[in-house]
Amino acid sequence: MNIDYTIGDDIVSIKSHSGGAHKENQTFVCKGLLPCECNCCEYKVNIGKQSQNNAGDFVRCAGCGVRSIREDNIQWFNATSFKKLDTLVNISELTEVLDEPIFN
Repeated sequence: MNIDYTIGDDIVSIKSHSGGAHKENQTFVCKGLLPCECNCCEYKVNIGKQSQNNAGDFVRCAGCGVRSIREDNIQWFNATSFKKLDTLVNISELTEVLDEPIFN
């Protein structure tokens, strides 16, 4: 897995969260990155959302079912659900440039 951002970068959700915690195209600041405890992702990202679970509670990965003990009250997300904001191209701007006449 390649993530193209690091802590402090502006990031955008490239798909909506199954539980509704974030929607596609929502922007956030990457507040933290941690290695995943399970096999379905390499890293998880903190986008500033608080978890409904408390530190010390058991949590289960929605992707693979691995159980782990929550170490904080942050809601962590699969890092592959986000991309660095400035690496995306605004399609309307690209279309506008392509529609301009070409001068030799």
